[in-house]
Amino acid sequence: MYLGEIVRRILLELTAKGLLFRGRPSPKLQTPDIFQTKFLSSIESDGLALRQVCAILEELGLHVTCEDSVLVREVCQAVARRAAQLCGAAVAAVVEKIRENRGLEQLAVTVGVDGTLYKLHPQ
Repeated sequence: MYLGEIVRRILLELTAKGLLFRGRPSPKLQTPDIFQTKFLSSIESDGLALRQVCAILEELGLHVTCEDSVLVREVCQAVARRAAQLCGAAVAAVVEKIRENRGLEQLAVTVGVDGTLYKLHPQ
């Protein structure tokens, strides 16, 4: 739910350090929640041409270079990967605690997952 906002804040930080968008953020990018979580899926599913990345960033009023597009994609990939790892670790910890509490050597579980990010994210 908050992955887009996390990406937006990282992009602002990279821009402030002069690593993105020639150091010039757009007023839209400074607006909280403007970078939607669905953008992560669109950006990561984009091919090598980086058309989706450029379109999304230009819609946010940013002047984008090829290097900017590649870096934004890498940020999106890192945030999505980290979120998945944290979710997986949390589920594993809960399952392990249940196994311990029941005094079992092994516990068979099924984990259900649903949601737009899960359904639409390319990885």
